[in-house]
Amino acid sequence: MILVDTSVWSLAFRRNRKDLNPHEKSIVFILHELIIAGEAVAIDPVRQELLSGITNATRFKQLQEQIEQQINIPLATDIWILAAELFNTCLAAGITADDTDMTICAAAVAHAHPIFTTDPDFTRYATVLPIKLFKP
Repeated sequence: MILVDTSVWSLAFRRNRKDLNPHEKSIVFILHELIIAGEAVAIDPVRQELLSGITNATRFKQLQEQIEQQINIPLATDIWILAAELFNTCLAAGITADDTDMTICAAAVAHAHPIFTTDPDFTRYATVLPIKLFKP
């Protein structure tokens, strides 16, 4: 299983395909292959990020339905505590961390899933956290 970050879901579900560059199109293709194989998973904070800012009610509902079809990893209390610990590890190393990113990292660590992202922050996190990044 591959834990997919908001940046990748956004390319696939929020952006117009004709506006994507060739690298972004390849990322979307890889995501679709992972979805077909049943390997792409999401967490609820990513779903919230993906839906936030969609002011058109029809588009919001469409996107909600698309993302609801994806496999979800439930987040137990221990994931949230691990996210705080990972945040503190980054902080101690002088790396600025985002709460949602740390929740993604915690879910990835707890479930031993690599993270599929286009966000360069995760490369920095990987220098001090026990996360693996999905490299297609």
